[in-house]
Amino acid sequence: MTASSRPRAVVSSEEPTVALRAVQAAYYAFVLFIPVETIITFNNQGESGMTLSRLLGFLLFGLALIDRRHCFRTIPASFWMVAWYLAVYALSQLWVPRALDAAFLENQLTLIQMAALFLISANLFEDAKFRESLLRFYGWWSSLVAGGILLGIFGGQVLLLEGRSAIQGQDPNVTAGFFALGAVCLAGDPRLFEPGRFTARFIASLLPIGVLILAILETGSRGGMLVFAVGILALAAGGGKTARIRRLLIVAAVIGALVYMIFNQFQSGTLTAARLDQAWNGGDTAGRTKIWSTAWEMFLERPLLGYGGVNNFYVLGVHMNFPFRDTHNLLLAVLTEVGLVGAVPFIAALFHALWRTWRYGGRTGDALPFALMAAVVAINVPLTGYHQKIFWIAFAAAVACGSERSAAARTDIRELMQADQAAAGI
Repeated sequence: MTASSRPRAVVSSEEPTVALRAVQAAYYAFVLFIPVETIITFNNQGESGMTLSRLLGFLLFGLALIDRRHCFRTIPASFWMVAWYLAVYALSQLWVPRALDAAFLENQLTLIQMAALFLISANLFEDAKFRESLLRFYGWWSSLVAGGILLGIFGGQVLLLEGRSAIQGQDPNVTAGFFALGAVCLAGDPRLFEPGRFTARFIASLLPIGVLILAILETGSRGGMLVFAVGILALAAGGGKTARIRRLLIVAAVIGALVYMIFNQFQSGTLTAARLDQAWNGGDTAGRTKIWSTAWEMFLERPLLGYGGVNNFYVLGVHMNFPFRDTHNLLLAVLTEVGLVGAVPFIAALFHALWRTWRYGGRTGDALPFALMAAVVAINVPLTGYHQKIFWIAFAAAVACGSERSAAARTDIRELMQADQAAAGI
């Protein structure tokens, strides 16, 4: 019997190797410390320095280099778009003042690390079971952290921000973003839509989601509430016709819980209620409107290549009579940083991921990747979040959607080639 006439078995998946299991275990540990990384720092002041999350990130990267077969198997198109942005960023040092070289290089190193995390994650998330399990883990863990905030374990009130609650060492808006993404992970967990025991799973998920909503309200972050609402509504829209009734039921229950808790905030006259009233009736954006208009004017002054990494924030500060000012918007950050030449591929990669997850949800009924990506985009309207690890993890989860079939196909081809070579005596 020749190799070409021999019957061939179709292999749909790979058995996890010891190296892959080690990488996945390190990834879980890495994600575990993302929400609370500001609590554990290895210096005397506790304000900055090496964190346990960063150390675990180095461990993850080292293990990924050992298991290159799984962690660097493919390079998605979105990564090349990000790489283009990084290349223009590196070039921008030519027009950044020498006094900012140290800050520029530090920021550049961070972005390179985030890009490496993105590439490793996109490859690992081709395993849909691992991706779903990891996002479920993050959702439940963030609910425990939220419960700790409510009990005063992981943080407390930030006096400089009028008593708003946050994880120790974090901005309340960042804390709210963590919790909003965790709630989306729980509400969109594909396990909720598996046959059988839907009611029990649904009821069990409402408690941690409720804890996360309450913690978001305690931060007083209006942006966090908006991100949560965007993510939950995206769950209703992004899964096609599959399990639509169940998804709508979950979304209705979660939005109802949010409305009820906000109503209680107004009844109690809390700080959160006052901030919401200021935003709704007074148009208050905590100064962001002025920042955005000034940053847009800066972009119009240098539309092609921008002001360079880090320097754009200092120039914005000068325009606003501050030594340093963040744009509080990712789009404006990259536009003023690297101009259209560097920003267009980066922003295109984000919208390509949104489109990819939309199509994936329509085919499979899994709306979670689309909802997460929509929430990440919403987070980066009032914040500049490209330094946050969870941003790149959600981005990678979106990019990996639909790659499961191609990953299995590559495995099939590789094993069939090996079988053919063995039969031919090669």
